[in-house]
Amino acid sequence: MKWNVRALAITAVAASAMLAGAAAWAQPYGGPQGQYGQPPSPQQEAQRIRQNLELRPDQEGALQDFVRAMTPPADYQRKMYQQQQEMRSMTTPQRLDAMVSHMDEMRQQMLDRVHATKDFYNQLTPDQKRKFDQMGSSSGGMGPGGQ
Repeated sequence: MKWNVRALAITAVAASAMLAGAAAWAQPYGGPQGQYGQPPSPQQEAQRIRQNLELRPDQEGALQDFVRAMTPPADYQRKMYQQQQEMRSMTTPQRLDAMVSHMDEMRQQMLDRVHATKDFYNQLTPDQKRKFDQMGSSSGGMGPGGQ
């Protein structure tokens, strides 16, 4: 049983780290930085994508939907901290249920991002798709910056 709890906890931590990286979803290595070395804001990312892909005005709505889906909620870090604090007072079965619930939420958020990426991608021309693919291949992931 101890191994299963540890494996579930490690999985939850890894999944949390993946979702926490969403703040830098489109930041390629060595790319433009936001203020004080922070990842660029969603508006900065939208502008970078707009310029790199040379988007047409009729593609703007798809870009905005994509950026909205890829941007973590403003209260994400606070919520994560609260969940960690709440878990300290839970019994082991309660913690396990909370971890599974959290993983389900994260899976749904990831699916939402996948759908938004595909919807945006389908609005691109073949040349724009090639450029978008190259933006993601620099770090081995999907979409801009591979995140």
